[in-house]
Amino acid sequence: MNDLLRLVDKILSKSPYLVGDHLTIADLLFFHETTGTEVYDYDFSYWHNFSAWYKRVPAENAAVGEIHKKFKEGSAMMKGMLSKAVI
Repeated sequence: MNDLLRLVDKILSKSPYLVGDHLTIADLLFFHETTGTEVYDYDFSYWHNFSAWYKRVPAENAAVGEIHKKFKEGSAMMKGMLSKAVI
């Protein structure tokens, strides 16, 4: 994961989005693929460009923002259930 984030962070150092100056399907798909890391509280702060992009994508697209909000609510609920689970 770190190697991938290093590469993406480098790409995002040259443009605000993965393939240029505008949000594209590439951004939406990669955003979708990376949201799962929130369940594990993955810290993106080391990759400044990626972190900014990760905040920008749901802020720029209302539908993505709403879906992401619901995902975060579900993730919080899942984390709560897992923390109470007896394994």
